[in-house]
Amino acid sequence: MSKILYPVGVIDVGSNSVRLMFTDGVFSFKNLIITRLGGGFLPDGSLSINSMATTANAIKKLKDLALSKGAKSVFVFATAATRKATNKDEFISLVKDIAGLELDVVPGELEAELAVRGALKNDSGAVIDIGGASSEIAFSKNGEIYYKISYNVGAVTLNTAFNRNREEIEKYLDGFIADKVGLYESNVKSVGGTATSIGAVSLNLKEYDATLVNNRYVSKEDLIKIIDVLYSLTPDEISSSYAVPLKRADVIAGGASILLRLLNAYNLDGFTVSESDNLEGYLDLILTKK
Repeated sequence: MSKILYPVGVIDVGSNSVRLMFTDGVFSFKNLIITRLGGGFLPDGSLSINSMATTANAIKKLKDLALSKGAKSVFVFATAATRKATNKDEFISLVKDIAGLELDVVPGELEAELAVRGALKNDSGAVIDIGGASSEIAFSKNGEIYYKISYNVGAVTLNTAFNRNREEIEKYLDGFIADKVGLYESNVKSVGGTATSIGAVSLNLKEYDATLVNNRYVSKEDLIKIIDVLYSLTPDEISSSYAVPLKRADVIAGGASILLRLLNAYNLDGFTVSESDNLEGYLDLILTKK
């Protein structure tokens, strides 16, 4: 196992937000900046200059925060939005220039593994990660993944395509995600902004409290009711009623629809929200493989 000097910062560059985990090995905290990188795609499949610059500056801000807390090293990785971009090399260079960090672009299959490492560790079960531009599900037995898949659809890209049109979203998802019954697990974790936001809504939280949301169980029946509520409200109403940031409120209904479709496809009864996610998973990957 590689020796890493603590404290350490790990930054996840997602399609909707840039997130930091700072840890000294015992105490940890997280912070995020919503940049909507995945919403900045141009018709040719490239990321806009503005979305790249905004995200690179957010990375620098979170890096500086980690360093101000005493981090001895900071790692940064990116997922689907960067992975898909035809100009991802330009973005990688921009992150290097602005933030002074080497951006690691992880493939979709590894993204699923990171979620498992973070949420399940060595336990058996399944992990669902609804991102901004992709969604992953993986099944693990005693820490060994025996099935994983990354779907090329996320909360941001779904909203961009269908603008919260429930009928069109559900029609698309039914045709996009095929049933995969026979992989049933009772221990199902869900990570990421969609899961934590749904957890907050299920608790009727006005202010986000990670200690309450973490390990919150949401049944499939409860999720259906929450989806009904989310589609009935405008993004402004969602944000004012629940602990859901306005910049996430417009995509949360679509993300919840993806999550429900995956529960149906894999014959799962519900999920438990996990605050431990691919940030913890990426750090574990560094510790074991670096």
